[in-house]
Amino acid sequence: MKTSILLFALSVTLILTSCSQLEEESSPVTPSMNKYAEGSDINVFPYEYLATFQEVEYVKWEESLSDDQWVIVTMSKQKKEFHHIFCEIVYTDRNEPVAKDRELFFAGNPDNLKFAVPKPLDKTISEVNLYAVYNYPTANELPGYNEFPNFPYNDRQKFPSIGVDSWMTKEKIISVDAAEDVYNNEHVFVQIDSKEGKMLVFMAKPSFEIFEIPKYGDLGINEVNIYGLSTFRSYDVE
Repeated sequence: MKTSILLFALSVTLILTSCSQLEEESSPVTPSMNKYAEGSDINVFPYEYLATFQEVEYVKWEESLSDDQWVIVTMSKQKKEFHHIFCEIVYTDRNEPVAKDRELFFAGNPDNLKFAVPKPLDKTISEVNLYAVYNYPTANELPGYNEFPNFPYNDRQKFPSIGVDSWMTKEKIISVDAAEDVYNNEHVFVQIDSKEGKMLVFMAKPSFEIFEIPKYGDLGINEVNIYGLSTFRSYDVE
């Protein structure tokens, strides 16, 4: 009798473990996608190709009333600890409300879950989106980076928007036709707005204006936007 009970308990444990693994693997964005580059490549690319960062919630955003224009964002307490975040700001032109402009900023790991990024004087904010990066190495894991606490980018580093001529999906693949030479940018991020939510995907350095994102095309894509960094300061690891 005891043997039968033990076998039954073991079977239930195996079934629950299998279900948990299946749920994790079937997630649109698996945890393995949220990684940094290997140590030998981290001077060139701070994340793995196709590393994906999910949108996170925040409490509010507001504009400063000082002479300098700032967007002040207050985050909500996160369920999972993040290493750093990116802040995407979408603007509308005061003269042409339909037209949209956008910027991506590196916001680091803000103290007290509050930070500020600069805002153009002639723009009206339409929306603010935050994307979190988890599982990033600490300074102790990256010898030589102790003097750069905001690695991989400087605080408030701006990633200008790169125009998108068109995009299309075929099964899981998203084909993007950029309006500019993306290969002149050292680091390229693509923001994807889908029925599953918004995400930020690191594309490293595409070689041509037309490039493919080999996943997420089956999530019901609503919009694709590109951000690029033309100059990246590499750090020498001792």
